[in-house]
Amino acid sequence: MAAVGAGAGGPVGTAGAAWVRPLPGRRELLADAATGLLAAAVCLLGLELTRAAVGADPQGALGRAQDVLGTALVALPLCVRRRLPITAMLVSAGAFIALGSLSPMSAATFTLNLALFLVLLSGTAWARDRRRAAVAWVVVLVAMVVWYLASLAGVVSRGLPPATAGLVALTALVNVLYFSGALLGGRALWRAARDRDALRRTAEQLRAEEEVTARAAVVAERLRIARELHDVVAHHVSTTGVQAAAARRVLERSEDVGAGAAASRARVGDALRQVEASSRSAVGEMRGLLGVLRAPDDQDDPSGGLDPRTAVGQPPSPSVPEPDVEDLPRLVEEVRARGLDVSLAVVGEPRSLLGTTATSVVRLVQEALVNVERHSTAGSARVVLRWLDEGRPGGGPAVEAEVVDDGPARRGRGGTGLGHRGMRERAALVGGAVETGTRPGGGYRVRGRYPVDPAALADDPRPDAARGPAAAAGRSA
Repeated sequence: MAAVGAGAGGPVGTAGAAWVRPLPGRRELLADAATGLLAAAVCLLGLELTRAAVGADPQGALGRAQDVLGTALVALPLCVRRRLPITAMLVSAGAFIALGSLSPMSAATFTLNLALFLVLLSGTAWARDRRRAAVAWVVVLVAMVVWYLASLAGVVSRGLPPATAGLVALTALVNVLYFSGALLGGRALWRAARDRDALRRTAEQLRAEEEVTARAAVVAERLRIARELHDVVAHHVSTTGVQAAAARRVLERSEDVGAGAAASRARVGDALRQVEASSRSAVGEMRGLLGVLRAPDDQDDPSGGLDPRTAVGQPPSPSVPEPDVEDLPRLVEEVRARGLDVSLAVVGEPRSLLGTTATSVVRLVQEALVNVERHSTAGSARVVLRWLDEGRPGGGPAVEAEVVDDGPARRGRGGTGLGHRGMRERAALVGGAVETGTRPGGGYRVRGRYPVDPAALADDPRPDAARGPAAAAGRSA
């Protein structure tokens, strides 16, 4: 016969009461109904086997009906153990106490005690209101203790044999373990369910954040491609326009002046060859950039063929050539060949650069020189690349690229501002800054300053992350 001892542990605590366990689904409710009916059938079978083992029942048919009803009321609450857990606890415990008072032998069956244990365990694990669960446990424990003490007092009043004292103590110990196991086990199951729900919510948040990050990566990649289109393709197209205009002027002069026609044709040929080279370069780089937007298997890719890993700080498509600071002399020569007097000076000891930083430096110089050709009346420009030991407010080495010219802007030839915006965006990606503005003595100045962090080279996932003379030496070796 299950009773309660004084050491049966405290009621359910309210730790984690902010979390409310969700209601079970329809399938779980049907499973509980089947479990409760099966448990009731097993308990009734156990009752009949116990009655057959002890012999005839002196209580008659009425006592038999009471035993069947009490046994069913103890086991059937398992049908609603997850839907109405607290109600199931109170009904099952009350039916058990009533059955134990009327027929101690029937309440002592193993199957009935197991059914009560499962009801108490489930009620503790599935109670959504933890305070009500604590109150229910207090009610159950107090009722069990009172019933046990009353039953024990009745036995003592009839004269307790000395040999049964140890049996009473053993029974009390078993009941302490019985109710403690139901209480502690139910709390453990409730905490496990809370932890699983927290993990599920965390996983959902991570998936949502991953989707947001992937979309942001796609947007960042498209912005990068937009900057490349402006800096690279616009550069070649501007070159084409300048050379075509030069060829047109030479042709106009050759028509007016017959002398020097051969020299004029040579100049026109040189200009047209540069137009052809710039056009081919523009088409080639345009195809490379479009290759990032159109992957071979992008039919099933909702991101348009863009790899979210090609976000800020990630390697771009290998089909898109990335410029290096070593390309600055060639870039200056190209501009000088178009008629602008450009000089290049390098100050300080060159260092290795991250790939994104090297790209930002070259694109700034390229965009600034194109702006001088298109929007300025300057006849000369100067490019200075400075390697600074303490170039940042927070300390640490930096590289500074500066482009200055000596002429005022052309009237009516103002740009859209996208070039300057692209410079600043590129610099911001690597922790740099760009300054633009007119010079006090005339002309215009564009200056960008970028941090040089050799320790960050190890964290750059690009195989050619280190740009500059050191990296070039490594590649040539």
